Amino acid sequence: MKSIKALMLVLAVVAPTVQANLVTNGGFEQPGTLAAAPGYQYLPNNDTSVAGWTSISDGVGEESYLMNKNRTNNSYLNRVYEGTYGLALNTGNTIQASVALTAGTTYDLSFMAKANVTGASPLQVSIGGFTTSIANTTTFTPFLYQFTAASTDPAAILKFLNPSANGGNRVWALDAVNLQPVPVPAAVWMFLTGMMGLLASGRRKQSIA
Repeated sequence: MKSIKALMLVLAVVAPTVQANLVTNGGFEQPGTLAAAPGYQYLPNNDTSVAGWTSISDGVGEESYLMNKNRTNNSYLNRVYEGTYGLALNTGNTIQASVALTAGTTYDLSFMAKANVTGASPLQVSIGGFTTSIANTTTFTPFLYQFTAASTDPAAILKFLNPSANGGNRVWALDAVNLQPVPVPAAVWMFLTGMMGLLASGRRKQSIA
């Protein structure tokens, strides 16, 4: 009976479910008040006015800014991927969020991004020991990466950095950031369910004997 209960506990833990986004406000949809005019809000160093995110500025040139796609002159319509708001990551600046990672768990990280000009440097992304750089693209492009956490960290930092040199106008637009544990494969789920059935059957035979 103890072995059956233990297996049922494992099944409850690994059962495939609809996973919630581990990134708070991955679409930048919870700012303070940002009206359609002027339609943007600069995010100075260590600013946390966009829920779930912290803006890090290098103190040189323009800071990153939040964009309202309904800006009166319509200049942000193509710079916000979904919802009302998007993030403009300016040169030399970082936007980051704190997320909980569990050692040995594999995660899917996805987001939409595009640069406003071909001269922008590759966008740099890092989290829990995983790092990558994104080649320049001037149209919104979906990016999906998979990594396995090497250690448990309740406050791992998911970081997006625009390393473009200051001067000029080289901005990365970022939206729809999503981080989720990879679901247990259906084959594994079926195997565990079958094992539980065999154990239960064995227990019944022993009780009859």
